[in-house]
Amino acid sequence: MVSKAERAANVWYEGATRQERVADAVRRKKLDALLALTSENAAYLSGRISVIATLWRIPGLVAVATDGRGALAAAAGDNEIGGYEDVVARFAHPLWIEHLDLRGAEGDLAMRAAAARPDGSLARPAQFDPDLMLDAVAAAVRAVAARGRVGTELAVLPAWVADGVRQRLPDTELVEAGAVFDDLRAIKDDDEIAHLRLAAELTEVGIAGARDALTPGMSAVGVSAAYQRAAWGRAASDPRFAALREVEGLVSVGDGTAATAVGPGETVKLDMQVDVGGYHSDVGRTYALEPTAAQQAVYAALRDALAALVATLGPGVPMREVWRVGIEAMRGAGFANYSRGHLGHSVGLAHNYEEPPFIAADEARPLAPGMAVSVELPYYLLGVGSFQMERMALITESGAEMLDTLPFALEPGAARAES
Repeated sequence: MVSKAERAANVWYEGATRQERVADAVRRKKLDALLALTSENAAYLSGRISVIATLWRIPGLVAVATDGRGALAAAAGDNEIGGYEDVVARFAHPLWIEHLDLRGAEGDLAMRAAAARPDGSLARPAQFDPDLMLDAVAAAVRAVAARGRVGTELAVLPAWVADGVRQRLPDTELVEAGAVFDDLRAIKDDDEIAHLRLAAELTEVGIAGARDALTPGMSAVGVSAAYQRAAWGRAASDPRFAALREVEGLVSVGDGTAATAVGPGETVKLDMQVDVGGYHSDVGRTYALEPTAAQQAVYAALRDALAALVATLGPGVPMREVWRVGIEAMRGAGFANYSRGHLGHSVGLAHNYEEPPFIAADEARPLAPGMAVSVELPYYLLGVGSFQMERMALITESGAEMLDTLPFALEPGAARAES
């Protein structure tokens, strides 16, 4: 008999490693190569996070091409191309950044600097040179596929990037492959899971710090600051978090109709993330000082619905079934018109924190081992409050492992007692 895990794997790209799944995708889609032009997908193919590409968000600033047989070629700014060691070819283009490698040079500082660039000074662009960047991208593609069908993220590329690549590769057909990358990234390798574990843990540290700091009169900015202090403080004292890059999230106090301070009967919604090694968490909790009866009723319904949703998680379970369970639990609790487009999503490299696939009514594909997802039940009720209940789960061969552990209790004191 075919197991749930095996059925799930057959729907997604197959392979025990990232490289094997990429090879399966190239084969299934009848491609000659995959070309990653966004920072997330370039990081996925290469295993290297480019801080510059992440911050500048310019497609092509770092590009990685693969033929699906394990050959990788990279194009990147001249200050960081040396970081791509496991590639068959590297192609640099100049950035605005001035840098010299003085290692191994002899003499005084001026002599060492001169020896590092014997041809003299360079004419650098203010940021980057679009033509030289695109030349490097095209060279990377040619290094792994001289011609044929190349899949890339056409739907999100500026026209000048897509047109520039086409002009430089006249024997190549560029085809839309954004969904291919999304589906590849849905299944995580062990190193990706390790980053997400740390990200979930540190997010909870921040949420607990914000929860314990709640006092009447605090603003949403003050709550966010408490979250930041707790997360950064733990990271600074724990070498496991050396890859921390960002501490982020959205705090809202009240129902969202006006700026409100923390106080009796005001919900405090925390929908929070951190970035560890390029991988983003997404965890949420809601608290209230002296909550009203209505707030307690909403919270109890959301908590129970989330528990029902979590109980359905496992390999082979269609994502739309998980969505149905959560929606029906809320409607059965008395909220007959509860209407959410999705009740969760993949988590990983995306900087908008919500990666496909989504736990939604139209997603028939099943959960599979290696998926890391956030499951959530937000509710925004003007006149009552804003609520967020969100957990991170790793789908395993036999079920699901929850990566967050903070208890669910609306009142901060009760939550601390349960911790």
